Amino acid sequence: LHYFHHACLARVEGAHCPQCRSRFHKRSIMPNLEEDPAGWLAQASQNAEALCQREAKAALKAMLPLSPDVLESFVEDGWSSWIANDSQELNEASLPSLVSAVAELKLETAEISMTSVSS
Repeated sequence: LHYFHHACLARVEGAHCPQCRSRFHKRSIMPNLEEDPAGWLAQASQNAEALCQREAKAALKAMLPLSPDVLESFVEDGWSSWIANDSQELNEASLPSLVSAVAELKLETAEISMTSVSS
């Protein structure tokens, strides 16, 4: 999966991915993780039922305005506490933990931004 701004992708000629040049047949807007966790999981996952760590990193990098390094660390550090099974994949039962962690990360990031702006 590749992630792009939906309006920009709509202008792509010939329905070929700007990143890998493969033909694609569908464009869709990524559901909001906090508003529609199950929809987000289905969209971000190759099998629509569970996410591996690589898929989670890619989806979160596309949706959160943080550096790739910060998001890599965020996922790696939180992964074992988010997954609710032995398969090492994030499934629908695991989503509340991820949603909570992302909300907390967004708050921390906002507080850091506010602090650096007001200093």
